[in-house]
Amino acid sequence: MTRAVRSRVRRGWPGVQLSGVLRRRRADRWLLLLVAAVVALTCGLAVATPRLVERNADAAVRAAVRDAGSLADTTMTLPVVDLGYGPPVLPTDSAPEMLDTARRLDAALPAELARVLAPPVAAVVSRPLPLLDRPVSAELGPVSVRMAWVAGAAGPAVTWEAGTAPGPPAPSADGLAGWTPGGPPPFPVQVALTGEAAAALGAGVGDHLSGGTSGGFAVDLVVTGVFRAEDPDDPAWQQVPALLRPQTGGSGPTVQTVVGGLLSAESLPAARLAVDPGDLARTVGFATLPEAVDAAAAEALPPLVGALQAEPASMQVYPAPAVTSRLGLVLTQARDGVRTAQAQAAVLVAGVVAGAALVLLLTAALLASRRRTVLATQRARGASLAAIGGDLAVESVVLAVVGGAVGVLAGALVSQGAGAAGWVVPVLVVAALATPVAGVLVAARATGGRRSPANRQERRRAERDRQLRRVAAEVVVVVLAAAAIATLRLRGVRASAADPVADLLVVGAPALGVAAGALVLLRVVPLLLRAALAASRRTRGVVPVMSAVQARATAGAGLPLLALTTTTGLLAVVAVPGLTVRAGQEAASWAAVGSEVTVTTAGPDAGLADLATALATRPGVEQAVPARVLRDTQLRVGTSSGTVTVLAVDPAAFGRLARTTPLPDVPDVDRLAGGSTPEVPVLVGAGVELRARAAVSLLVGEEQVPVDAVGRAPTLGAAGEDTVVVDAAALGAAVGGVLPPDTLWVVGPGAAAAVASAPELAGADVRHRQDELDRQRADPLTGGLTLAAAGAAGALALLAGAVVLLGAAGGAPARGRALATLRTLGLTSRQARRISLGELLPPVLLAALAGTGLGTGVAALVRAPLELQLLTGGAAAPALAVPGAALLGLALLVTVPLAALVGAVAGVESSARRRERLGEVLRVT
Repeated sequence: MTRAVRSRVRRGWPGVQLSGVLRRRRADRWLLLLVAAVVALTCGLAVATPRLVERNADAAVRAAVRDAGSLADTTMTLPVVDLGYGPPVLPTDSAPEMLDTARRLDAALPAELARVLAPPVAAVVSRPLPLLDRPVSAELGPVSVRMAWVAGAAGPAVTWEAGTAPGPPAPSADGLAGWTPGGPPPFPVQVALTGEAAAALGAGVGDHLSGGTSGGFAVDLVVTGVFRAEDPDDPAWQQVPALLRPQTGGSGPTVQTVVGGLLSAESLPAARLAVDPGDLARTVGFATLPEAVDAAAAEALPPLVGALQAEPASMQVYPAPAVTSRLGLVLTQARDGVRTAQAQAAVLVAGVVAGAALVLLLTAALLASRRRTVLATQRARGASLAAIGGDLAVESVVLAVVGGAVGVLAGALVSQGAGAAGWVVPVLVVAALATPVAGVLVAARATGGRRSPANRQERRRAERDRQLRRVAAEVVVVVLAAAAIATLRLRGVRASAADPVADLLVVGAPALGVAAGALVLLRVVPLLLRAALAASRRTRGVVPVMSAVQARATAGAGLPLLALTTTTGLLAVVAVPGLTVRAGQEAASWAAVGSEVTVTTAGPDAGLADLATALATRPGVEQAVPARVLRDTQLRVGTSSGTVTVLAVDPAAFGRLARTTPLPDVPDVDRLAGGSTPEVPVLVGAGVELRARAAVSLLVGEEQVPVDAVGRAPTLGAAGEDTVVVDAAALGAAVGGVLPPDTLWVVGPGAAAAVASAPELAGADVRHRQDELDRQRADPLTGGLTLAAAGAAGALALLAGAVVLLGAAGGAPARGRALATLRTLGLTSRQARRISLGELLPPVLLAALAGTGLGTGVAALVRAPLELQLLTGGAAAPALAVPGAALLGLALLVTVPLAALVGAVAGVESSARRRERLGEVLRVT
């Protein structure tokens, strides 16, 4: 009797022996660890870089608002009620009414805008009233007084150094009896002055000042007290800066001074009656709190500010105020800078992701090659391709998940927060699919998956088709790279940041450009190897010939060469802009300051020229050039006019200063010499628009000086492109006098010490170029991008090293068999080591040097659209800083470590071969 026996079947993938899986993993553990490490490194950078830029973006927006100061305030101006209707009444409710209006405007603000604004500051301010009883001095010029009442949330608080606060009109004065609106002021107006204003006017407590109104009457101003602001930074004082200290503007004949006269709530009604409504302004100001804004606010607030300016009636306060604010402009500029920084960071991450993808593909190919025998055996025993792929997929997915998790966590810890994970996806996809696909292809080909036609003509046709497919793929990559770079140059990197998904191709343009160049290099390498082999045949030694033969035999493995060229090229794409930015920051600091140390005196000083001559003899001082700077000078072109900054210089000294320093070149400076009236030759900046056959003139003091534009002026200082350079002697002759200098440019390592030791310059405004450079390099966005670029460069350098190791490991078995065979013919160990170096080193050097050149070329193409001026602080994109010495240094920096790594690989292989026994080699052979 026969009984059926149920057999135990081990479940698993069909035809796959799962018992050998762990053994196989242990044999390839170093390659698997490399996959996990590459995934972790790339994912960490992909997470940390955007988060680092985002975190610094908040600091950059706050810094922009802080630097803007009062320019970022929002001011609402309301009309002043005409008191000429009805019986004459002292408007004692003026201050309470303004406070109530300020509260209502504050309550009507949009919630998002109110969150970043300080409590309102109400103010009633008069126009400057010229003082009729004070002499005009050359230092101050005509003096005017601006009456102002200001009230903030809790101030402004003052300390009375003398006298008391202004009060109401004297009770005994019945000034309103018979007073006609628009007539002479009925009451004296009590005001208070700061100590500086009192000293400038020569006034004290109890003195009277006479201010002229637009109606032709005189206002009697009584000084009741002298005060000192307890907190000069209180936003209330920013409404009328003249209240804190006298404001002197202009130069020479145009100098004038405005002092502030502080009103109290009690003296404000008398001021309302003393001047015409058109001479008063009622304002409610809202200062912006820098600590309350961030990158999100820079995106959301500009439309709100614009809507408030366009529709002030939406605040439901009547009459509707006129809203003026540059907060929207300040935030828009900060937002543009943040978007540019984000796009630049995306370019860095895209480069690292591209390099990591190539390393993962190379690792997958090496794993499949090492497992060729195992995969062929599994296939021969009945394993399906799906089963083999599934087995390898489990391995690769586990590695991708583990490496990705470690990288994301590390990136979050480094950047102190979770960032965008969009760039993690392509890394994980490549890590999960590369190994299964490569393994399936190897298993399919090992068991007849690729059949070769018996007909020779068919084989040639098949080879031609394969070559055509390869050429087509390469052409597609080259065309994509050209289109991406052209689009990037057309649109700029900032436009790509607005839609990163749609503009992924544009962000990856540098990586595509380098990859396209690497594909072209692959076509050139066989020709170079053929020429090297022909040259080696003319030598007498065996090492050159065998090295060339071995290199040509391994030239078919193009993936290592492609990966190494691309990674080193991307490293150059990161490094070259970094060098450019540092050089651009130096040049921008020179352009902003004008010299190592720039000294600006309180006014023109004829002795400054002699002091410049004395300073030039001090140790460490190379040049000391005096100049006269005329700011806000009217330039008339035909019937239109604008304001420019005039630099009146000695042309020879100014030209020497420009030639011997990193200042912008002034090739036309020699045209200024020898100028005379009636037309004085000048150089005009790029921001000055001239018209053909239009008369051009400068208003210097009270003289209209005709000028002739003979060239372009450099972009210097705060004036930027609105600069006019003129010969000081020629301009002085045109205005009938001498223009004494008020500015001194000092150059040399000892400039700072020389200026500090000059007693004549005590109290002058001194600017140091190094301070400007340090400020720019400490900018949050600049610091964040510099750190991100350093991280990307380090990652690409590690990936390049991994490519060298993987390429050497991929050719190691064939190289070992060839050298073992040659050893049986008498090859020495020293010769074998030289042959290994001859096979490995030239492709590495070629890829590194070609990659450096490709990266430099791509960096030159994308320099302008990357908007590097964001990092330099200059007005335009900096010139590419890759002189021959810098390019050679960069090439050495890339190739020397890689060459040393090749030498170490050759030494390890040679050490391993010395342990082989010749008998075993002969048996294998």
